[in-house]
Amino acid sequence: DGGGSGNNSNAESRNLPESEPFRVSSDAVDNGSPSNRSSAFNGGSRRDLSNSEGRRSNSYYAERLEFARNMGQRTSMASFEGNNNNSNNDSKSSSNKENPNTLELESDLYPYGAAAAIADEPPSNQIATGSDTSHRNNTFNQSIIDIHGMYKSEPVDLDLTPGTPVASVDPPAEASSSDVNMDELKSLVRDMMPSATDCVEIVLGIIVESMRSHANHKEVQEYGLQQISKLAKAAPHEERNRRAIIELDIHKDALEAFENHKQHPTVIKEACELIWTVAISDSCRLKIIQEEATQKILKVVEEHPREEKVIVWAIGALRTLSADSRTNNYLKVKPVAKAMKCHKFNTDIQRDGCAYLSNAAVDADNDTVAVVPHEVMEVVVGALITHCKRSKDVATSACFCLKNYTFEEDNIRALSRFHNLKGTLEDLGSQGMEDALDVIESLRLQSQLDGSLEDIVLPSMVEAGTGHKAVDNVTDLMVEYDWSLRLTSCALECLSTLVNQSQANQHDIVSKGALKKITEAMDRFIIDEDLQLKSFGIILPLAQESEFVSQMRRYHIASYIERSLSAHKNNQEIQEIGRETLRYIQ
Repeated sequence: DGGGSGNNSNAESRNLPESEPFRVSSDAVDNGSPSNRSSAFNGGSRRDLSNSEGRRSNSYYAERLEFARNMGQRTSMASFEGNNNNSNNDSKSSSNKENPNTLELESDLYPYGAAAAIADEPPSNQIATGSDTSHRNNTFNQSIIDIHGMYKSEPVDLDLTPGTPVASVDPPAEASSSDVNMDELKSLVRDMMPSATDCVEIVLGIIVESMRSHANHKEVQEYGLQQISKLAKAAPHEERNRRAIIELDIHKDALEAFENHKQHPTVIKEACELIWTVAISDSCRLKIIQEEATQKILKVVEEHPREEKVIVWAIGALRTLSADSRTNNYLKVKPVAKAMKCHKFNTDIQRDGCAYLSNAAVDADNDTVAVVPHEVMEVVVGALITHCKRSKDVATSACFCLKNYTFEEDNIRALSRFHNLKGTLEDLGSQGMEDALDVIESLRLQSQLDGSLEDIVLPSMVEAGTGHKAVDNVTDLMVEYDWSLRLTSCALECLSTLVNQSQANQHDIVSKGALKKITEAMDRFIIDEDLQLKSFGIILPLAQESEFVSQMRRYHIASYIERSLSAHKNNQEIQEIGRETLRYIQ
């Protein structure tokens, strides 16, 4: 729906265009290879800013820039007001009263627009290294002098390096955080907004100069990032404005805010919003990626998993960035899965999280899909089941993610162990959701293939349990076919017979890793009661031998047993044998 219209009343409403996860082409579905990721976005409404107020003089901008730098200094304000009283009052009057289309960015008026055609020449691909503010200020100085040739006949030296005097004004000392007057800053920004249509670089420079001069001031950073984000969304100039943000290195300021203001979630939220907004544009995304934005936002997700407003925008930004194959080596999934678990009813987080997890699994350049960790698969399945009737957007994103997962057979086998998934997929398929039908078909075909393979392997496993090195041979087969409940159960039956045959077999089971594989099978098929009982039939005799207890403790066998007991609270037989085993090894 383009705006994340979820049912969560606590989630902040957004108008960001929905960044579609990459799609698998019809050809790729036939041959099992995923296609390239898509960067298609749905657009929102536009606002015509053609009647915004025109350009101002160079001297006006020079003094405004100096005021931004020295914001909060009362002596500087008095000097500024004395020099610009008339022009300032006139401009406020004309911009706020006479012009109904003024870009008033303090109110939340501007929805995100569709990507406009880029008329200007795109910015250079050359990336400036380092994060020093002097480079960014020099970039801004050049843009003031060169933009549209406006000032070629009347150049002005506007060195924005903090502390450098402008014209004849002496630079006062840096204002402390407590001295910053937010009302004056907001008035300044509001007064400059009418010029954003023609001189966005100048307006952005004024805002970011205030931010760089007060880098540790929470309110200045939050407000500045917020206003820059709104400029980046303002149709029909959003593409031009986003390129200007990149050219002035403002995306670096946003990324630095993650570290400088890690104790201020509201600042981090605004920084994530700005990164997401700018990254939507193809012409800007590369430079953002090259500043390690993906890694830095993932760190934000790791450090603030329960900050809902931060996670909404952070995962949204990751969704857009992850669609670019240049992020393949940096896409961690467990932090996002953990955050999704914390906010399972937030439709924005679940929708964008599923899209990110889908992108992270697919390497389109090499036509491969990763084997997905169980805890990640569990989150996607949970999102689908929880929101299948709550949110079509979440259900669509989750089904698409699961469909991409099915290009790896181990993922299909893992999905088959979620017994409550099939019914949900069938319901969605009956409503015409093709991705749900594709997942059902993949599960059906894989089940047929695996059944045929199990019929072939089963006699070999039974034979392996009676021959030379029986423990080793059975364990190897159990590991090779660990996806199969049927073959794992057969292996446990063989090992149960062997453990009661001789002490030598007991030593082999403990010392050669079979015991560890048994407990892992208990976890993998946690809901199967019969398999749990067969596993306890091996573990209990070993626990009764004191010589194996220390090894069982090193393997943390007790934790596996406790998970089994927790999953089968109503099975008296499992409860009794499990508690008896724990008494020996705890």
